[in-house]
Amino acid sequence: MQNQNQNNELKKNKQVILLSLPIGNLQDLTLRIRSALEDGKYFVAEDTRVLKKILGLLKIPLDDKLILSFHDHSSDEKVEGLIEKLHQYRVLYVVSDAGSPVVSDPAFPIVKKAIEKEIDVSSFPGPSSITMGLELSALPPIPFHFHGFFPRHARSQEELLEKISIMEGTHLFFESPERIINSLNFCTEFLPTRRFAIVKEMTKKFEKSWHFQGNEFSYIKDSVVPLGEFVFLFHISKEGLAANFSRDEATNLCQQILDEGTKPKLIAKLIAQVMGRESKEIYQLISQGHKS
Repeated sequence: MQNQNQNNELKKNKQVILLSLPIGNLQDLTLRIRSALEDGKYFVAEDTRVLKKILGLLKIPLDDKLILSFHDHSSDEKVEGLIEKLHQYRVLYVVSDAGSPVVSDPAFPIVKKAIEKEIDVSSFPGPSSITMGLELSALPPIPFHFHGFFPRHARSQEELLEKISIMEGTHLFFESPERIINSLNFCTEFLPTRRFAIVKEMTKKFEKSWHFQGNEFSYIKDSVVPLGEFVFLFHISKEGLAANFSRDEATNLCQQILDEGTKPKLIAKLIAQVMGRESKEIYQLISQGHKS
């Protein structure tokens, strides 16, 4: 009974509010978020130094504010502790270094725990590199699929591209400057006939975008200076799910089968592309048939 009363008290007039900060240009800060930064007393930040720097630029005093850190490696116990402090502070404001504190940033466990405890969660929206990337890509925006950061390892990259290359729509990824060229090399070689776009440094002074077909990347690669934050996108059209499997791709796969023999994985990949299915699914069917 005592625990139930404590939970009811915790829920009463308590709130978690997500604040989306600018993704580059501080002038994109909304009036509602600025008011929250000024009036709020209890904040959780991905990097407390970044938030304090932003507050300093806005000339907002820090004296009456509790600013705690929360990142990808924070424990479940820390989430509980952050929520418990709502007894004292009533409203918890959650921010990331830039953009939404949930999208590819660590606020999700806090939101999940608050909802579990029936505490109100709200969001004060702001600029989004996902929306802006779609706008600047010149690729069809609906449907679109956001995948976060592109995988680091070649096997994971290939598995992901095999899976999504039969999913209609525009596919969007975040990428770091250190890996952008290698990731685009891999994607454009895997999908040479698809339309691509790269957008960098959105809302900042050196914002720039590129639009090209996969097999054209080698011609523009040198102009993609690997500095700043990147988003890259490609589009899979409904009409071209099977047709987009180009003659060159088919020829190369058939030649590989002739050179290496009728390996089930190669056969599965060829059939999957023709049928617009996942190669893993076709491979399982071939393997089952071969065993029986």
